[in-house]
Amino acid sequence: MKVLFISSRADIGGGPKHLLDLLSSDAFSKVEKYVAIPRGHELSSAISSHSNGALFIPHRKFSFWRFILLIIFCREKGIQLIHSHGRGAGVYSRLLSIFGIPVVHTFHGIHHERTFIGNLKLNIDRLLKLLAEHYICVSEDEKEKALNYGVCSEAYVVPNGVSCTPINPYTVRKTLKVGLLARLSYQKGIDILISHLNSITLKDITFQIAGSGENELQLKESAKETEALTFLGKTLEPRSFLLDCDVFLSTSRWEGFPLSVLEAMACGIPCLLPDVTGHRLFKENGCALFYDLHSAIDFKNKLEQLKSDYELRLNLSKKGHHLIKESLNLESMANRTISVYQKVL
Repeated sequence: MKVLFISSRADIGGGPKHLLDLLSSDAFSKVEKYVAIPRGHELSSAISSHSNGALFIPHRKFSFWRFILLIIFCREKGIQLIHSHGRGAGVYSRLLSIFGIPVVHTFHGIHHERTFIGNLKLNIDRLLKLLAEHYICVSEDEKEKALNYGVCSEAYVVPNGVSCTPINPYTVRKTLKVGLLARLSYQKGIDILISHLNSITLKDITFQIAGSGENELQLKESAKETEALTFLGKTLEPRSFLLDCDVFLSTSRWEGFPLSVLEAMACGIPCLLPDVTGHRLFKENGCALFYDLHSAIDFKNKLEQLKSDYELRLNLSKKGHHLIKESLNLESMANRTISVYQKVL
């Protein structure tokens, strides 16, 4: 099976990490893998090293010349299937389907910003859906949104998965060091966290954020007086960062099915999550504590509950780790993805 994987991102983030995990999984060892990704980003070399050949495309931009090269590349390599990841890659893949190559497209988060650009992107997605029939959503929440927005007519659900240690490494400490692993963008809601921290008083609770992004300068400027919050920058060792935390926090406005939460649970880190799109499965399994994203008081109360209630932390740790180990592991995700390919071909 010769498969071309396309991603218009290869920086630190959920979509590129998902692609790297697929390519490096045991289930994909018998797939002849080719990639089209941007050059010179944190995960570019790692993704390329797990492929039989690579063609480089611009970061989050469409290039007509690179599209022509992709047509030639597919013909030279005898590509039988294209699997694209994310909106930008989906433009390339679904246009390539015109040349008779089946396409599977994974969304990795669906959101409609009610602006001119947001409406334009949505309408492009609706037009492109006519060029492909096979879509993967990473959660039931995402599938529901995809159908409602009209960007696909049907979709397979293949939940994200991560590697997981057999034994839960978490231990309860008296401290409460709260960690966030997130891109510094509007979606991830770091501005909401800063606003909450500036309006409430918390004793002996610290926050650290690993990540970078387009809103980094503005966020750091608005957090200058927020003593409990530290920005650590990008990390290439997310598990080391997570294992140094007592609680994992998300402040996202929406999600597809967040890899950062899965990584935290795989490390046994108790999670405090906003009750937003993409977190439904965690709520159904009772493996995270939830708060109202826009309520500073509820946010404070849940943090203080986690600080004082060691049994609650242990219970969340055990449930989260068990969910990843039994249901949301890497090989399960990879095998379910292979089964989609088999249905397409």
